[in-house]
Amino acid sequence: MRRILVIAIILAGLGAASVAGFGLLNYEPLAQGSTSYGGNPHLLLATTEDDETTAYHFRYAPSGSFTTAFSVRNDGPVAVTLLGADLHDETEATLAGTAVLWPQQLSIARPDPLGDWTDPNTAPPIDHAVIQPGSELILWVRWRLGSSCEPGEAPPYFAGTAIGMGPTIDLRWSVFSIPRSSAVDMGYKVWADNPAEDPLTVCPTPSA
Repeated sequence: MRRILVIAIILAGLGAASVAGFGLLNYEPLAQGSTSYGGNPHLLLATTEDDETTAYHFRYAPSGSFTTAFSVRNDGPVAVTLLGADLHDETEATLAGTAVLWPQQLSIARPDPLGDWTDPNTAPPIDHAVIQPGSELILWVRWRLGSSCEPGEAPPYFAGTAIGMGPTIDLRWSVFSIPRSSAVDMGYKVWADNPAEDPLTVCPTPSA
């Protein structure tokens, strides 16, 4: 009888662990926060809105980059450790079919909601950052534009064309040391435009 009781307790424990594990696999505490920012005003061509989302339009420039900001909120009951984002280098981005535009780095934009903003050009990539329940963290996303543009040749995106990404970004995080990844809404899309009214028609020669 005692042996049966021990086995029953072990099975109950395993069942509870399985339920808890399944719950964590479906646990999605991160959500869009209250802040979104287009960044790099000298590079921002336009901001547009429709029924679905805001879009920030930047000029397509081979090998260029720009930054945007957004905040992520922890809607869960326990602290979440943000580990970074699923980012790409140019080779991976090319293979993924996003050779012209991809997220290259995720950094903390404002460690303290009431404090100063960090410099998006020098802020280090996130290693880990704890987001307490009900709190938000403001982040920089550095976007990279592809270099697939041969000097003197026509650019891959002709006048009036563009490529975009968003409105979600894949964030890596953990709770109770269990790593997870979630697509979190930034609150906007980003576009790299080759505007019809002022297009890049010939790929530039790289500066020395």
